[in-house]
Amino acid sequence: MPATTALASLRGLRLLKLLSLLKLGRYSDSLQLIGRVISQRAGELLSTVLIVLVLVFIAASLLYQVESSAGTKGFESIPQALWWAVVTLTTTGYGDVYPATPLGKAAAGLIMLFGVGMVALPAGMIASGFAEELARLRQQETAACCPHCGKALE
Repeated sequence: MPATTALASLRGLRLLKLLSLLKLGRYSDSLQLIGRVISQRAGELLSTVLIVLVLVFIAASLLYQVESSAGTKGFESIPQALWWAVVTLTTTGYGDVYPATPLGKAAAGLIMLFGVGMVALPAGMIASGFAEELARLRQQETAACCPHCGKALE
């Protein structure tokens, strides 16, 4: 048993050595930029997540009401319909559960359009955050330059 533990420890050390080969330190500025943008937009992103959760429950409830009376597989209960709502709103679309009634298909089409917006909204927030952060960094670099010759001040 102790030999097995020692072997596992050696494997763990090998993994750490492999990670050091990747030299992730080169990208630390980029990782810090990502962290700053996400922390600056945390409130907006949290609001988006809450809106998405409400939308998922509304979509599941709506399709349950429409499809359960028709006996459509996958819509026998709201928790089962939640699977369809999550897969649809995240634009994954496995195709294992889908509405069968015309009203269900129309409602699903509208919900799918909301799903595209759900993916685009946080992406737009983060992209605008990156643009603002990069503009701020450029402004700091410009402010650190000599106004007469443009050389960096030391």
